[in-house]
Amino acid sequence: MSFTQEKHRNIGVCNGCEKRCVLGVHQEITDTTRLIVSMWPTIAGEKIEYFINHLALPQPTIMTFDANDAPKDADDKFAWLDLMRQTQMENACAIAHLCDHYKTR
Repeated sequence: MSFTQEKHRNIGVCNGCEKRCVLGVHQEITDTTRLIVSMWPTIAGEKIEYFINHLALPQPTIMTFDANDAPKDADDKFAWLDLMRQTQMENACAIAHLCDHYKTR
């Protein structure tokens, strides 16, 4: 059997239990005049504001972007938002592994 992604079965979902929760990113524009955007990872549509890491320590998940603080030589400030989205999606995947319902195979 060869590698395939034609059906996108395992993309953007947790495979830790039968619920197969959808992973995502919640985004809020908190200041339209300065373009301040905050993002959190989501699991099953729930915004994950913090989680308890593997060291039993609470970890906040919020990431905030202020367009005025972006590097002045940045060609595309919105590329920073794409990077934040990718990072938060990676966070959602990592956090899902810490769920009480997650079963290792």
